[in-house]
Amino acid sequence: MPILKIGTPYPLPRKLVTDFVARCERVLVIEEPDACIELQIPDRTRVSGRLDGTVPNAGELSPEVITAVLAEALEAGGAWVPPPPDDDSLAAIVQSLKIAPRRPRLCPGCSHRSAFFTVKHTFGPNAIYPGDIGCYTLGTNLRAVDTCVDMGASVTMAAGFYHANRLAGDKRPIIATIGDSTFIHSGIVPLVNAVHTNARFILLILDNHTTAMTGAQPTPANDYIADGDIATKVPIPGLVQACGVKFVRVADPYDQKPFESLLKEAQAFTQAPEGGVAVIIADRPCVLYDRAPVDENPVPVVITEECDGCRYCVEAFECPALILRPDKSRVDIDYRVCVDCGQCIDACYKGFIVPKEPVISETVISNQ
Repeated sequence: MPILKIGTPYPLPRKLVTDFVARCERVLVIEEPDACIELQIPDRTRVSGRLDGTVPNAGELSPEVITAVLAEALEAGGAWVPPPPDDDSLAAIVQSLKIAPRRPRLCPGCSHRSAFFTVKHTFGPNAIYPGDIGCYTLGTNLRAVDTCVDMGASVTMAAGFYHANRLAGDKRPIIATIGDSTFIHSGIVPLVNAVHTNARFILLILDNHTTAMTGAQPTPANDYIADGDIATKVPIPGLVQACGVKFVRVADPYDQKPFESLLKEAQAFTQAPEGGVAVIIADRPCVLYDRAPVDENPVPVVITEECDGCRYCVEAFECPALILRPDKSRVDIDYRVCVDCGQCIDACYKGFIVPKEPVISETVISNQ
């Protein structure tokens, strides 16, 4: 069965597509999120997809959905399709692989994890945490992201929550999070509106110097563009100040104690008579694309024998390098993925994660 994979839906390589369609009796177009490719095909006589309902127009195209769509299309063409395995069979297959189930999570050494951990430690479970679109949406695992709607919605929802809560007499802290590239893309106008309407909340801009989730594309805050040419840098602090924000601070989330103090200072500003929106820019490069800051100051750690397997570090910090033993007796460090950032030290409130003592080699000097 011929397959054509399109890398550039728009502009569509029209000749490539029309030649492919001409060679086939029937063509099934599977694409997300909308019928972008399908709409551009000049002759859709033999084409099926979202437009004719063959592919569902709503919901995620999960493997199960695609399997059902393909099976129906193949059976319509006279092909025999074996029935898909039932849930019990799939469970047996997964179990035979002996792979521990693990939900998606932030990378080892990710500064977003440190920021979320400190935020949650500072404000607790009763605060309101509007989130945004990016890899930092995984802050929901750390219970520091309550909402995720669309790009920029963290700012608009934070302002809306404030005004609604003000009318109800609810003074819970509101801490919105948004990435650097998302802020420049969709967060500036909502921030202007929040300042204009006298909203009061903390906006935490997670600045990792790149568009990490979609391929490390540069942002206007970088001094280069995608092809490597030099570009004019547009600093985020200046953008925030231009939006009318009076409280603008830049801090490294790796410095968890000072970061916590800064969060408390920002919250106090939001409650002060002359206060308003407080913006903190959590500034540290993505560890996937710039390891230099970590490699220059490594903090190797070990877990002491006193570890009792309470799982707090695994659940509250959720670093992939922290592994709970199968018998749940203790936590170990997977040094294959650990980046020696040392951030998990503060994740153990019992003090069982400690810096690894350096190995001191002994030099024997003999008298000749």
